Formats: sequence, structure tokens, C-alpha cells
Amino acid sequence: MKHLTKLTQLFLLMQIALLSLPIQAAHVTRERVIILKIQTMHESSEPIDPDEKRHRSQSQHFTMVISDGAGVNIPNIDKTGILVYEVYDDSEKCLEKFCDEYEFTDFILSQSEPVLIKILFADFILYVWTN
Repeated sequence: MKHLTKLTQLFLLMQIALLSLPIQAAHVTRERVIILKIQTMHESSEPIDPDEKRHRSQSQHFTMVISDGAGVNIPNIDKTGILVYEVYDDSEKCLEKFCDEYEFTDFILSQSEPVLIKILFADFILYVWTN
């Protein structure tokens, strides 16, 4: 019983000590993030005949993450090869073109309506619609 009394006293002392510590407010930041499924489309100088599929490259699917802190992240894609980021509205009118990743990220994360994103590389383009 003595041990229980001493444990209770120790517990109460710990509680008092914790309550007497200065309280610091936790700073919580919300990071805006968009996760999108995208596909590639290879550019060709030859016209594409819908009945003739040999001029088309097989499309590939990727997941792209756009966030405040990290910018644009596309696994297995070298971002240094990006020439320009283009943003289009639902009528496919070009809204903006960006060379800077973080300007593009800020613009995309501020959009409330769905937009078409085209990321142009030298030999292919990534297409994706936001929700």
C-alpha cells in the first residue's frame, strides 16, 4: 500500500510539473497537394491517320504530384527536360505558360475549375486534366 501511495504522489507531482511548463502553440501548416494520373503523347512530324496506328506511340501512364513545398514530382521523369508548362481551360484556350516550376505550381493550386495541363518535353508531352 505504501508503494501505491508513493506512486500516486509521484504521479501528482509529475502532473503539476507538466502543468507548470510554458505551453507553446503548435504551428500547423497545410500544404496544398494535387495528385493526378497523366499520360504521355509522343509528337510526330508525320500526320497521324486514325486507321493507320503505326505512327502512334503507345501512351504511358504516370502519377504526378503537385504541392506547395515540393513543386512538381513525376516519378521516373527527369524534370530538367521540361521545356514549358502550359495550362488550358475547358474550351482548350491557353490560360498561361510557365517556364518556372513554382510559378506553375502556385497557379495550378489556386485554380478552382478543372484545367488541362500540358507539360512539354523535347520529344513528348504529358497531358492531364485536374478535377
